[in-house]
Amino acid sequence: VQIFIIYHKRFGWRSLPKKEQQNLKIMYVIWTLAKSEEELKTKIDRDIPRNFYKSCFIPKRKELRKYRGEEKEVLVKLFPGYVFIDTEEPERIHLKLRSEKEYIKFLKSDDRFVPIEKWEEDIIRHFTNEEGIADLSLGIKESDGKIKILSGPLKGMEDKITHIDRHKKKAKIKIDNLLGRDRVLTFGLEVVEKN
Repeated sequence: VQIFIIYHKRFGWRSLPKKEQQNLKIMYVIWTLAKSEEELKTKIDRDIPRNFYKSCFIPKRKELRKYRGEEKEVLVKLFPGYVFIDTEEPERIHLKLRSEKEYIKFLKSDDRFVPIEKWEEDIIRHFTNEEGIADLSLGIKESDGKIKILSGPLKGMEDKITHIDRHKKKAKIKIDNLLGRDRVLTFGLEVVEKN
């Protein structure tokens, strides 16, 4: 998995040198009707020529949920209503999708197709693997009551966590001005007691 950003406790988000970023494609966000993300992605993969785009994905997170007393791992969308696409041809893709009922629009600025900011792409790639999935994080409750993240996408990001629900095994983090607005993202987190 290529990670284009590192998180440093003292300096915050830091991009890798430009030399290491030269082979990156440009990432855009497509806005869809509610609960139509998978259907639109399927149509893109089926109907849009592959030379128009590098990849198309829907970022998701793993989460533990109980069904009839049994705990199961499920996938939940990180950004409901959004499909992400690596492309240098947003106009051509827009023309091919505009008649599809699931498609609303590419996110734009002043009627121009605008890719997401580099730091936004870096954050999304930090949290997810190459399939666009954010794994569960594992934490431990220290003797002073603080939670230390041992593994997963939340490791090293304790200072960004705003809420932990140990019963539902979730943690919320706040990221300012991500994709045009301040967002609170939820991730799966299992916390164990320190022996």
